[in-house]
Amino acid sequence: SSADAYAIWRAAVRAKGVLTGLAALVGIVWAIIQQPRLADLGVVVVLFASAIALSYGRLNTFVFRALDRFDLDAKTALVLNVTLIVGVLLVIATVPGPIEASVAFLVSRLVFLRITAWLVAKVVVRSTQSGPSWRAVTSFLREGFPYGVHAAVAVMYVSTDTLVLRHAAGMTAVGIYQAGVRLVLAAVFVPEVVTSGLF
Repeated sequence: SSADAYAIWRAAVRAKGVLTGLAALVGIVWAIIQQPRLADLGVVVVLFASAIALSYGRLNTFVFRALDRFDLDAKTALVLNVTLIVGVLLVIATVPGPIEASVAFLVSRLVFLRITAWLVAKVVVRSTQSGPSWRAVTSFLREGFPYGVHAAVAVMYVSTDTLVLRHAAGMTAVGIYQAGVRLVLAAVFVPEVVTSGLF
């Protein structure tokens, strides 16, 4: 039911808040150890905030799927992609640069997060019960731990080639390579989008 979906979503948001705090702590430790240039650190911070916004926005879309509102899932995904493409094209045409492109990603994902949060507030029936207990939050974290480990290993696996390429051929080669990888990933997501639309 909608009320059940709302209760589960609230517990998931709190669990994600814990994970966000841990990720921020890891990022701070990384910055202290690596001591990157200020410009590089700025890009990392903006992209980190962008990834967090996207993560919370996608969590919101799971509510739409749970309530059989795949139309909202598709519309918000369309808004995200159109906003991102337009933003990146504007950056390329006006002030190309890594920090500007990062800001374009952040803005598009913040728009996505704002729209999904607004739609969640509209489509779910808010429960009158108190907020989720820490037992529910820790249960979420415990159940999701194997998936989290799998996701982390997968990210490290697909990033290893990029790290090797950076040391062997430099950042320009990484940019060219990643552009190709993004096209491959886009093609991989097409079946998922089509399936979601059919459902």
